[in-house]
Amino acid sequence: NKVAYTSLSLMAFMVKGDMPEQPPYGDAMFKGLDYLLSKSKDGRGYMGSSMYEHGFATLAFSEVWGSTSRGKQVREALKQAVDIIIRSQGGNGAWNYGPSPATHGGDISVSVAQCVALASAKEAGIFVPTEIIDKAVKFISGCQEKSSGGFGYKGAGLPGYARTAAGVTSLMLCGRRDHPGIKPGLKWMQDHSSGEKWYEYGRYYATIAMLQAGDDYYNSYYSEVREKIVNSQNGDGSWNSSECRIQMNILILGAPYRFIPIYQR
Repeated sequence: NKVAYTSLSLMAFMVKGDMPEQPPYGDAMFKGLDYLLSKSKDGRGYMGSSMYEHGFATLAFSEVWGSTSRGKQVREALKQAVDIIIRSQGGNGAWNYGPSPATHGGDISVSVAQCVALASAKEAGIFVPTEIIDKAVKFISGCQEKSSGGFGYKGAGLPGYARTAAGVTSLMLCGRRDHPGIKPGLKWMQDHSSGEKWYEYGRYYATIAMLQAGDDYYNSYYSEVREKIVNSQNGDGSWNSSECRIQMNILILGAPYRFIPIYQR
């Protein structure tokens, strides 16, 4: 999943203010950006092997745009990437793993990647039709278990921490900050903060959700997650995982710097 790893790596550099073409990591970032642009060109706007990867790459483009001499290329690739997301939304408001819409199917995990990407692209000035956001909100809302406030995978029921973080983040970044499901979702996350499955993935989205919810939510959340992540770091700076744990942990820990626009309220 090189597209996803590259996209999250670019974000990890940017979270503390590093930018392409600027020392000390500018050369590595430039090569990473060049790689994503080549994948966009090869795929006629579609990047990676799934909509997961495409969503992360779209987010990376929108966050890096304006910070590189290749801004025109990045913006064109971003517009193409957003068009893919829009055309791939299913009739039920969700997204599937591939860039093809379906009347039914899709899940909250792959859909949140598209919601975050669209929100970031919209902030960068890319047009996103209102009906696309409305349909996404309808699907996400239907994944919430009303009795508990937690969110399920493809519908209400069997809530999990990562799924709930994804649901709350989607609603907030879709502009529904007064949605009746947000506070119960945040409460569910607070009551189930010890959940270990998909820990970094869940906290990646929880970090965005808690930041958007305000200091009262974020300060208590961050102190707990920071301690756990720092204490589990290896001496060489890594974390034990073959997946995107390093990049996601950096993004979680670096959120207070607020250099990445998606982390700004």
